[in-house]
Amino acid sequence: MALLGLAGVGLWRGSREAEQRAQWQAQRDAEDCARALRAALGAREVLAHCAPELRFTIVDGHPVVDADVAWLEPQQEVVDALLRERLRQARVAEFVAHDADAAARAYNALLTEPNVDVLLRAAWQAKRAGCDARCRELRERAREALGELHTDDVRADITAAALASLALLDAATGQDVHDATLQLLAHAPTATAAPVLRRLAELSPADEAIPAALDEHLRRATRRELLRRAAAFVRDDAFRGSPQRLGDQLVLWFPTGDGSATAGEGAIVPMTWLATLLGHDDAALPPVPARGALRDAPTPDAEPPLLGADGEALAWIAPLPPAALPWFGRPALLLGLGGGLLLLFAASAWATLRGLSRANAAMRARTDFLTGVTHELKTPIAAMRLIADVLHDDEVAPAQQQRYLEMLAGESARLTTLIDNVLDLGQIERGERAYDLQPDCAADAVRETVHGYEAIATHHGLALTLHEGLATASAVLDRGALGQALRNLLENARKYAAAGGRIDVHTERRGDTFAVRVRDFGPGVPEQEREAIFDRFVRGQRQQHGSVPGVGLGLFLSREIARRHGGDLVHVPTAAGANPGSSGATFELTLPLSDQP
Repeated sequence: MALLGLAGVGLWRGSREAEQRAQWQAQRDAEDCARALRAALGAREVLAHCAPELRFTIVDGHPVVDADVAWLEPQQEVVDALLRERLRQARVAEFVAHDADAAARAYNALLTEPNVDVLLRAAWQAKRAGCDARCRELRERAREALGELHTDDVRADITAAALASLALLDAATGQDVHDATLQLLAHAPTATAAPVLRRLAELSPADEAIPAALDEHLRRATRRELLRRAAAFVRDDAFRGSPQRLGDQLVLWFPTGDGSATAGEGAIVPMTWLATLLGHDDAALPPVPARGALRDAPTPDAEPPLLGADGEALAWIAPLPPAALPWFGRPALLLGLGGGLLLLFAASAWATLRGLSRANAAMRARTDFLTGVTHELKTPIAAMRLIADVLHDDEVAPAQQQRYLEMLAGESARLTTLIDNVLDLGQIERGERAYDLQPDCAADAVRETVHGYEAIATHHGLALTLHEGLATASAVLDRGALGQALRNLLENARKYAAAGGRIDVHTERRGDTFAVRVRDFGPGVPEQEREAIFDRFVRGQRQQHGSVPGVGLGLFLSREIARRHGGDLVHVPTAAGANPGSSGATFELTLPLSDQP
C-alpha cells in the first residue's frame, strides 16, 4: 500500500506538469492562429473565399452595379399640380359625395392624356362601382402601357406604385398575376415591392411564382444595401486598412495598385465568416492553423485578440481544450487499476485459500467417512462370523441355536441397513432415489422392524420395548424404506445411549397422522445441536473425536425417507422423571394415514 501511495504521488505530479505544458502549448497555438489569420486577411486572394454576392468593386468612388441589380437608389418623380388637383376632385366625388358617375366622368376627363397611374386609378374606381367591363378595359390599357417598361424604369416611385396597383387589381378580380409583372416588381424599391408581394402571397397562396419573386426581390435589396454601404465606406474616407469592423460585419478592402482610395475591390462579410479560414487549403493564402476557436467577445481566459488594420479587436481566439491525457498518464485511473489489481489479488488469494480449506475438509470428510463405514461394516460382519462359528459347534442346545439364528438375522439386517444408507446417499445426491409407495400397514412395518432388532438390543444389553397405541394404521409407504428409517433410529439409540440400558418405541394415531417415537435413556442431545444433527455427516460434539463410531448418515437419511413419504422426523422434548439423572433423547417420525377409522 505504501508503494502504491508513493506511485500515486509521482503520477499525480507528472500529470499536473503534463496538463500545464498542454495549456501553455494551447495558448501559444492560439496566438499563432491569430497572427496567421491576420496575415491571410491582408492578402487580396482572400476575396476568393467570399461569396460573390458579398463582394464589390469601386471605380471612381462609385460601386459597379450588377446588371441584375440595375440600380441603387430609387428615383423621385414630381406629379403635376393640376393633375394632382383633378385626381383629388375625383376622389372627393367618389368617397365624399358618393357619386360614382361624377367620379367616372372626372377620371374620363383625365384619360385624354396617356398616364398609366390615371388608368389604374380609373380601373379601381370602375371595380368599386361594379362596372366590370370598364374595369377590364382600363386594366388592359394599363397593362399595355406597363408592358413596355424596363428594369431601370421601376426605380421610379410612381411607376413602381402603378405596377403594384396593377398586380393587386389582377388578384382582386380573380386573375392570375402575369409573370412579367412579378419580374418587374422584383426590381422595384423595397418600400413598394415587399409589402405588395407579401399581400399577393396571401391573396393567391397557390401561385408559386409570387414567393419566388419575393425571394428574388429581397436578394436584390440585400445586394443593393451592400453596394450602398461599400460606396459610403469609400466615399466617407472611412478606410483605414483591411480588415475593418463595420457594425456586426467585417469589411475587406483592397485599393488598386496606384494606392487610390476611390478604386479597388473588397467584400463585406459576417464575422462568423472568419471561421471558414481556419485550416483552409488555399495555396495562394498564408496558411492558417486550426488551433483556436473564434469568440465574439473576450472570455475570462487570456485569449489573444484578432486585431484589425486600425488596431481594433475584431474577434478573439480561444485556445482549444488540451488533448486528454492517455490512460497511462491519468493518476486516478492508474491508482484505480492498481487498487483493483490489489483487490483482485487479495480476492484470488482468499478464494485459493478457501478452496484449499474446502479441499482439505473434503479429504478429511472422505477419510472419516471411509473409516467410519469400514468400522461399521466390520462390527456386524465380525458378529456374524462369531455366531456362525458357534452354530458349527454340535454342543449348542436347540434353544440356543434359535437365539443365535435371531441374532444372525438381526446383524444381517443391520449390515443391510448400513449398505442401504451408503447407496441411498449417492442416489439422493444424484436425484435418482425413488421409493415404491404402496398401500400398507404402518403399524405392521414398525412391529416387524422392532422385533427384528430385539436380538441385537439384547446382545448389547438393552431392553427394547414396543408400546403399540394402535394395532393397524393404513398408509401409503415403502415398507423397506420405512424399516430402514426405523433401524437407523434404533441403531442411533443403541450406539449413543447404551448406558441407559433401555429403548422405548411408542406408536399412536394423532388425527390423520401415524406417529412413531423412539426414546433412549442416554445423555441426550444438547439443545443447540437438535437440528444440526439431521444434516449430512454431522454428529454431536461429544462424538466428533471417535468416542462412538459412526458416519453421521442415519438421521439424515431417516428424515429424507420420512419427508419423501409426506411426513417428517424431528427431535421432541423428553418427559422428565422417567429415569432420574438422564432424560435421554426422543425422535418422532410421522406419516400421513391414507384413511380414517
